[in-house]
Amino acid sequence: MAMLCGLLLALPAWAEPADSHRDVVIDAPGAVAHLQQDGLDLGSVAFGAKAASNAEMGRSVGWASIVRLINDALAAQKQADRKLGVGIRFTHRLFDVRWLTARQARFDLVGVVNRLDRAAFAADGCGETRLIYRLAYERGDDASRLPMTVNVVFRQPGTCFEAWKRWPWQANRHPEFLRKPESALAPALLTAENLLAVEVNLQSVRWPSTVKPDLGGHAAYLLRVLRRQVDGTFAPAPMENQPDVARLQRDPGLRARLLAWLREPAHLPAIDAGTAVLPDEFLATAATSVAPRGLARLQNRPFKQLFSPADLADLDLRKFPQMATPAAFLRRLDAMSCTGCHQSNSLAGFHLLGEQPAAQRLDALAVGRSAHLAHEVAARQADMDRWPEMPPPRRLDAADLLEMGLPNGPCTLSDKGFAACIDLPTAKLRCVQIDDDELGVCVPEAGDIGSVCEAGQVRSNANPERDVISHRTALPCPTGSFCNSSTAGFPAGVCAAACANPPDGTTCAGIPQLTPFNRCLAQHKPFTDCVTATAIDVLVRSCSAETPCRADFVCSRGPQGQGACMPPYFLRQLRVDGHPAVR
Repeated sequence: MAMLCGLLLALPAWAEPADSHRDVVIDAPGAVAHLQQDGLDLGSVAFGAKAASNAEMGRSVGWASIVRLINDALAAQKQADRKLGVGIRFTHRLFDVRWLTARQARFDLVGVVNRLDRAAFAADGCGETRLIYRLAYERGDDASRLPMTVNVVFRQPGTCFEAWKRWPWQANRHPEFLRKPESALAPALLTAENLLAVEVNLQSVRWPSTVKPDLGGHAAYLLRVLRRQVDGTFAPAPMENQPDVARLQRDPGLRARLLAWLREPAHLPAIDAGTAVLPDEFLATAATSVAPRGLARLQNRPFKQLFSPADLADLDLRKFPQMATPAAFLRRLDAMSCTGCHQSNSLAGFHLLGEQPAAQRLDALAVGRSAHLAHEVAARQADMDRWPEMPPPRRLDAADLLEMGLPNGPCTLSDKGFAACIDLPTAKLRCVQIDDDELGVCVPEAGDIGSVCEAGQVRSNANPERDVISHRTALPCPTGSFCNSSTAGFPAGVCAAACANPPDGTTCAGIPQLTPFNRCLAQHKPFTDCVTATAIDVLVRSCSAETPCRADFVCSRGPQGQGACMPPYFLRQLRVDGHPAVR
């Protein structure tokens, strides 16, 4: 791969984002657009040649090999499910692989992420620089993004101090570095020698809520880690901390060796700190996560599929804050896996979908970072602000334990090492099981706008498509409001109301009516026209980067630019169906 000769060694003033996390992530729309134009396009970064479209990028052996791998995986899914196909005429909708080589499609840079916090995982150098790309298309007046990201991972060479000093914004706080304005994005660093992997995450399958009403729909996400070969092609590689469940279940000896590794006293502190790395012999080279319902779905919990708390019952875990009980230990491991991480406080299986211009109001995200990423970024920036004193590695939190005990946040259902609900001055909270057998959700006793309104438990199957909700019961909504149910596409239901005198923490947003909306799409009318024609105004929970939505919801942009909590698949850009045919 050739060096990126057009990049500046230090970013110009326009690139500085408005937020306070400039040393950790660059995702302001103007900044990433200029970086892509100046040489950080996906073709140049990963495949050796600038490409204005996916059709052009498909001429490279590297991208062509990745497309073949994805096509083969999708073909296998289609072969296993006769109801699966491209387009809304199918009850089970498949990702259209033709977008990956289409002339109308491209990959937009949506984020550049400084991962110095991954120094503990580096064999040499200090952490990583990650460039995140999002699949998008334009066809005349119709444009959208699609639920797929490509993450290009580069090693940051040198010592941690050198890596810290290279990050662009350090020059702003430390003028002495301006004499040698090196950058983490300098062409000498973004080379084949430092390219660690290309990581793919795409929504391969989506079933609407009319097909899977108890769960509020179903979606599957294809996850792959790919490494460059000598001939320029890319091949699957072991996925960090993602055990190969099927192989381990077939091989009792291998499973026993993994259990022994996990139980080894020398490994327990690293597991608790989130810095443990399983040996390659146990790892998968392919994985699929599913949504909604996060870690309540057994498919997203590879370690829980392999072990039970009884396998760890004799370990003394009391001194480990992240895994004080065997159940918490298993949940900790699952949150560190690829499938568990991508379904924990994420945005429909992703953690960085990209900010969008403020003028975009339809099919737009108000917040492009997941709740988990927002929490992590703030902690990483605090670490950066303390350097170059070089603090010890930060203890990473389990992704699904954020906001523990707060309204709409997780809480313990039993004595398994998690926290209880924290009552507010204005409301008494109770812990309600909505799908998970370990963690519930803190809900006001009288309900609230935006609260869950359906209780139950996920009964998992070896085939996640057969997961169901059992023991379903209704939860109260406040007087004058109603419950939008899972059947209508709201996982675990949500309390809503007519738009009148909105109280604090709520906003008015247009929600498409399910049957007229689906009928409109079936008539091949434009998605945006169907949304406009069938939407009714409803009072929902408001949101922002500082006040995220509850799990399985995203912060979409309302008609006045405000943040409104919605199920992710109400946005076209987060579903594989509802897009025009590829030409």
